[in-house]
Amino acid sequence: MTRNNYLKIALVISLIALISAISSHGIYTFYLQNGFPKFQSQLELGIIALAILFIVLPALSVIGLLLKKIWGILPLALFPIVATVFSVSTLPFISQVFPVGSVRSIIIIVINILFFLVTVYIGVKSFRQQ
Repeated sequence: MTRNNYLKIALVISLIALISAISSHGIYTFYLQNGFPKFQSQLELGIIALAILFIVLPALSVIGLLLKKIWGILPLALFPIVATVFSVSTLPFISQVFPVGSVRSIIIIVINILFFLVTVYIGVKSFRQQ
């Protein structure tokens, strides 16, 4: 496979990640609806930064991969980490299928790890194709 084929596969995966991020709108709109805290601790600032990254990473990945840039894979690889913090699957609507509990958490973690590994594999393969 050529580098462009790997980038096209990564683009499809990043579009799936973007759909997952958009469908979980409560994460990145929570502070817009409820007001920003007064930043009494660094933890609050960190959570707000992660909430912003939750929507920015897949969008940035789509932009980079539409431009056929290999750097578009990096935000795609970081997205499962941020999604796991918020207990959201990188695949759309998986979080809503399973009831809240330990089984759902395990399934989401497994899906996000597999998503991360596939993204890294595609990134390594496309980087070697230069």
